[in-house]
Amino acid sequence: LKEVTMRAVVAFVAALAVVFLLYNVDAVNPGLKVSLTQSGLTYFHTVGLLYLKERLNGKVIDIPSISGEKDTIEYSVTNIQITDLTIPDGSITITPNVGLTIATSGLSAKLTASWSAREKIWPHPHGSGSAEIDISQTSATTTVLIGVLNGHPTSTAQGTTANVGSVSIHFSGSKLDILLNLLRKVFEDIIQKDATSAIEDNINNQIDVALNVLLSTWPTTIKIGPIAEVDYSLVAPQVFTPQYMTLEMKGEIYAQNGHSEAPFSPNPMPDPTGGNYEAEVYISDYVLNTAAYVYWKANALQGVITAAMVPPQSPIQLNTSAWASIVPELYKAYPNWAMQITVVTVQAPAIEFTAAKGVQGTVVANMLVQVVNPATKAITTAFVMRVDALGDATVAIQNNNVTAKITYFNSTFTVAATSIGPFNPANLDGILMFAIEGIVVPYINNYISVGFPLPALDGLRLVGPNLAVRDGYLDIATSFYYPPPASASAPGLALPVIY
Repeated sequence: LKEVTMRAVVAFVAALAVVFLLYNVDAVNPGLKVSLTQSGLTYFHTVGLLYLKERLNGKVIDIPSISGEKDTIEYSVTNIQITDLTIPDGSITITPNVGLTIATSGLSAKLTASWSAREKIWPHPHGSGSAEIDISQTSATTTVLIGVLNGHPTSTAQGTTANVGSVSIHFSGSKLDILLNLLRKVFEDIIQKDATSAIEDNINNQIDVALNVLLSTWPTTIKIGPIAEVDYSLVAPQVFTPQYMTLEMKGEIYAQNGHSEAPFSPNPMPDPTGGNYEAEVYISDYVLNTAAYVYWKANALQGVITAAMVPPQSPIQLNTSAWASIVPELYKAYPNWAMQITVVTVQAPAIEFTAAKGVQGTVVANMLVQVVNPATKAITTAFVMRVDALGDATVAIQNNNVTAKITYFNSTFTVAATSIGPFNPANLDGILMFAIEGIVVPYINNYISVGFPLPALDGLRLVGPNLAVRDGYLDIATSFYYPPPASASAPGLALPVIY
């Protein structure tokens, strides 16, 4: 019993609950906040118990043998197997300002075993046979504290208590009735006394050792494509209230080839609303701005629009002949030359979340209108147009990724530089907007449609996420679906051999 009951329950449930608690000592505003409500904890607890009940149903489980000496009687109990185990629902609750309290009561089990006994005094009567053991009214409680070590979360058991309420043994296979009656009381006392401390030791070991091994492997960064990665270390101690536990993650997106801090910081975000959901996730617009900064620094927010990219049915092609009536000075300087447009962002795009306007982004870029020498293929910049653009976007959750899509883009254009002399840029607005909407925006959407992943267990899926844009942050209220692990070596489960 001591190898199965609370050991597996505590490890599974605690792993699910604290896997979110990635801790870092830097006291700064978070880019991402995750709050798990009592309803969410209860869901994870239920999943864990269902997994254990299904996995243990109808199985035979070996536990260690017992041997010793009582007065003048030497005894041993071997081949101890649990043939029937009842695990009640139990509970997991938030202990305000402390941690998570896991409790169960009413555990019961039926065991079979082989026994042997020998009287040390001559004529050394001895016997052997089988035994049936019933254990019932067993309960246990522990509180899991969450800490930090080398950037990874740690777990510590506190106040662990167990109580084995009732033990009864029935022997068979020997005619030594007096000896068996003595042994019955011996074994009942031993199991009732020692099993209590053994269960407590196992619970503490699972939380202090096995669970910490699991938590040490939890990644604090997740890669986003070939350029960026997101930092999910915590920036403040987790908060435990009667309604929820909250963690505050850094949420900054860095370049994979080196971490350098963005030249701005996140603004504060409010506490959870305490609604009817299992979790609430707040994502600051700071997170998206750090992504924009990383991609800008990596020169990923620039590109070249070539003649081959313009649809053949377009009325305007990238050739100076097609632009003769729009910018006569260009055709005069470079008659019938091929063209290309190079788009270069001048600074990192700025993204803002507001309740009134949703998700908006501003971009400042230069569009270099260039010509290609037909003989040498050399590139010459004819003129540069400055672009000040404002765009609207929608956000969504796809496969646990936060994704975005630009839905509206408006730009103003001014001449920044020219090598063809003064010209009237009024007729360029339509052409440049066509290039931005037809080529640049789809290019950007290709990046942001991938999005970035939310921290989650493998296999966990958000169910019915409700997204709302607030001032400065995105609010995701959601439930979960989490299928129990199919493997016996699932994280946090250190069960005995089952066959």
